[in-house]
Amino acid sequence: MTAGSPRLSLLFSARELRHVVALAVIFTVVGFAIESFGHIVAPVWPPMVPVAIAVNGITFMLFLTRVEHIGMVTLFAVLVALLGLLGGDPLPTAGMVVLLGIAVEPILYAGRFRSRPSAILSYAVFSLSSVTPFLTVLEPPLIGALASVVLLAALVGGLLGTAVTHRRVLRSGLA
Repeated sequence: MTAGSPRLSLLFSARELRHVVALAVIFTVVGFAIESFGHIVAPVWPPMVPVAIAVNGITFMLFLTRVEHIGMVTLFAVLVALLGLLGGDPLPTAGMVVLLGIAVEPILYAGRFRSRPSAILSYAVFSLSSVTPFLTVLEPPLIGALASVVLLAALVGGLLGTAVTHRRVLRSGLA
């Protein structure tokens, strides 16, 4: 992206659409693969959520290296929500993914889509959707504790993701 202002256009190029779709699929598969351990043994599910979030920080930060204008994160969130529904996520979780994807847009725009702090904060906000499935099975204090752990895992994942994308991907010229 050039050093100018972020684009306000909602028109996507074919290349941008490919990146959004590919990284939404990778994001969903990585999350599902890690969290699937919890589906086999129910008590393991809550602890696997922060692990999936921390690991998926790499995928999300890689995605953000491709974002150049408003709407790309929302489209990413819609695709992740649809893939989640196909994988058995409840409708409130899918709705929360989309809402938080929309909420992330102004954070990224404020950082001109290239600010590391805004990228990490946006991932932390986006990751809160993973608390939604637990709203009907956990008591409020446990939901608060889980949300705190999710935010911490997302911050770690965001830092990990920015470090990996900067060192490995950007320097190799892949992004």
